Formats: sequence, C-alpha cells, structure tokens
Amino acid sequence: MAKQLGNEILKDICKLVVETAGKKNIAISTITPDYIDVADGYRVRLTPDYDVQCSLSKGGQGSLP
Repeated sequence: MAKQLGNEILKDICKLVVETAGKKNIAISTITPDYIDVADGYRVRLTPDYDVQCSLSKGGQGSLP
C-alpha cells in the first residue's frame, strides 16, 4: 500500500506535483511522503503542526531553516 501525504484534503494523495501551466508544463516541485524535489530558483516551505509531537525541532540546534 502506498504511503499517503496527509489527512483531509491530502488523504488519498501519494504524490503532489506543482507545475507551470501552458503549452510546455515545467515541474516546479514533486512532493511524496519520502522526499521533496524542487526546481532551481524555487523553494518549498513546510509548517509542522506544533500541537502534535513530531521529530521536527521548534528551534535551537537541529531545527529546519
């Protein structure tokens, strides 16, 4: 069974692709439960749910930029 990205709106999603619209679509980012791939010149920002214990630090050593 494939991993899912999250709950509610993403509950049935195993991969999210963000791309430009037009005749030649260019992928900006691909997000799966295991990795995030992003095109040069773009960034992906994640916001954890601070009410839920997770492996992300809230600050200090080891925190995400």
